[in-house]
Amino acid sequence: MFNTDQNYHQAALQAFVHSKHCRAYQLGAIDARIIVMVVIVSLALAGGAYWYFNSDKVQYTANGMAIETTPAQFITCKDIIVNVISDDTGEMHFMQLDVTLMTRNEKTYETMETNLPVVRNAILDSLATWSFEEVIKPENRELLRLQLLNAIKELNNLPYRQGVNSVLITNMVVQ
Repeated sequence: MFNTDQNYHQAALQAFVHSKHCRAYQLGAIDARIIVMVVIVSLALAGGAYWYFNSDKVQYTANGMAIETTPAQFITCKDIIVNVISDDTGEMHFMQLDVTLMTRNEKTYETMETNLPVVRNAILDSLATWSFEEVIKPENRELLRLQLLNAIKELNNLPYRQGVNSVLITNMVVQ
C-alpha cells in the first residue's frame, strides 16, 4: 500500500507539472523575477538622478583639474578709504579702493551681503598694515588681494566665509 500511495503521489505530481496550473505558477516565478529586476533598475535610476541633480556642478578638464560651473556672484565694497603712511618721509597719504568679493555659493553670498559692515571692517584693518611705498608697487597688488582674501576668510564670527573664492580690486587710487 505504501508503494501504491507513493506511485499515486508521483503520478499526481507529474500531472500537476504538466498541467496549466503549474505553467502559470512557473510563469509567475518568471514574472516575479522581472518585477524584481524592474524595481532594482528603477532604484538605480532614481539614485543616479538624485546624485546628478544634487551634486555640485563641477566639471573636470582632461588633466583632472576642477572647473566650477556654478555662476559667480559678486558683492562690491565701494569707496573704501584708508590712510597710508610713508615709511621714508612719514607723510600721510590716502588710498581709495573698490573691492569686489566673488563667490559661487548662495549661502556665502547671503552671509557676506548681510554682514557687509563686518567685511568692510576686516578689509580696513588689513589695509592699515600697508605703507605708502608698499601699495604703490604694482607687483604688490596681488599680495594685497591675497591678504584681503585671507582677512575675510579669518572672520571667525561669520559662517560660510570660506566660500569666498576671490577678492578683486576693481579700483585703486593712492594720493
